[in-house]
Amino acid sequence: MNRQFLSLLVISASISTAACGSGETYTVESQPEITQSGLHKSAFDSMVDSTQIKLYTLTNADSMEVCITNYGAHVVSITVPGRDGVKRNVVAGFDSIGAYFEAEGVYPGGMEGRFAGYVRDGKTEIDGKPLTLPVGKSGSYTAGGTSPWRKRVFNAEQTSDTTLTLALTSGSEEDKLPGDVAARIDYTLHSDNSLSVNITAMSDAKTLMDATQKIYFNLSGRDSGNVNTHKLAIKSEQYLPIDSLGTPLGHTLMCIWTPRDFNKGKSVSAFMALDKEKYKTEDVKGSYWLLARNRDRKIPVATITSPESGITLSISASYPVLYVRTYTGNGKNPQYITVTPQSFPVGPNYHSWDSSILDKDSVYHTNATYRFGIAE
Repeated sequence: MNRQFLSLLVISASISTAACGSGETYTVESQPEITQSGLHKSAFDSMVDSTQIKLYTLTNADSMEVCITNYGAHVVSITVPGRDGVKRNVVAGFDSIGAYFEAEGVYPGGMEGRFAGYVRDGKTEIDGKPLTLPVGKSGSYTAGGTSPWRKRVFNAEQTSDTTLTLALTSGSEEDKLPGDVAARIDYTLHSDNSLSVNITAMSDAKTLMDATQKIYFNLSGRDSGNVNTHKLAIKSEQYLPIDSLGTPLGHTLMCIWTPRDFNKGKSVSAFMALDKEKYKTEDVKGSYWLLARNRDRKIPVATITSPESGITLSISASYPVLYVRTYTGNGKNPQYITVTPQSFPVGPNYHSWDSSILDKDSVYHTNATYRFGIAE
């Protein structure tokens, strides 16, 4: 592995003496104990494998706030003002690090990696060499397998109110994936109330790679009720059909002028109806939309709007696919929705698609930007 690049990725866990751009010493300890979203930072203090776990807070001049823990790189809360000026926490998350340790099934806001997609039957090959990976309930290797990044502790460095860098090394012993991967995530909160997530990685052997942040949103506010009336718009002409377990089948279909055409925007309840009709179940599966290859990466590929709060979210990304799913909790109505950019979810099984293969010493880089505003 390129030593210069590796040295860029290996970050000290100690951030108490990091210097900010003004020349003054920036310390996380100088931040308020209680965040705008009501989180107690001390509730996230812990230690795993000699690495300190903390809650990090980003704020901008508009008083937008983003809280992130270096355990699993979870985005714990995002607080933005609504049409009425009231600030709301608009993402799903837990109030203590213990809740993240104990969580099973749903991990809101976490970093999915090293490979977030699917490997059907857990079997693929790299350069003609068979690769067998552990499978889950879907019968596929998925969501980071048995060593997901959402359960890893990242080294952290915060040098200003608006920037945070997390880093880790992912060893070849994890699920027997080839190569030691060094990864870095740069979070930046901008003055226009947008949060950018840049992921950079490099491997010392050819391997699978697809890392992405999976955030669940309720733009009316956390615990405010369901998101049925939220409006969802997706710029796409094709979607990826799935089987009854939610695994993509490996081909695309046109969605224009079909119930899956969300180009002009539809309610989340219309999205919920897609799988209810097909599978006759309340357990709504995730859906995948294919994004245009030649698009301007700065133009949003999806928007979500809450008619109650007036808060809008536009998402732009470098990834080729959008994954959309709702979270219902213990009820039938969706409490949150995720619109997650990612690579082709079954790329390793279909050579006609981007196979999500990272070559040795090649640089993996992705970007996703989440911009919040107020509907006109």
